[in-house]
Amino acid sequence: MPDPAAAVKRPDVAMLVLASGRGERMGGPKALLRWTDGAPIVASHAKLGASVCGRVVVVVRASVASTLRSLLPEAVVVASSAPGPWGPAGSIAAAVRAGALAGATWTLITPVDAVPAAPSTVRLL
Repeated sequence: MPDPAAAVKRPDVAMLVLASGRGERMGGPKALLRWTDGAPIVASHAKLGASVCGRVVVVVRASVASTLRSLLPEAVVVASSAPGPWGPAGSIAAAVRAGALAGATWTLITPVDAVPAAPSTVRLL
């Protein structure tokens, strides 16, 4: 007898990492903030998203987009030109306009300057 759980289609879940902040109070672009292992914290978010969600979109400022594209092969990197006052809404709009979230059933959104969640927490969400 076939397993009924196997027939349930897994939803397409994307993780959207908001990393387009200028980081003026932090000394540079938020996308390049260093984490405990010396790598940018955005890399930890991208690895988490790739392993749990399977799809990662990172929104950054145009000035760091090419750097992060080579550093994050598991992610779609979108450059945002949204005005600073738009904040996170500008980054979300940039990802949508770029078509980077097309087809996603669910999108988990995280700011880059937050500690990455545990994989078990993301799975529960």
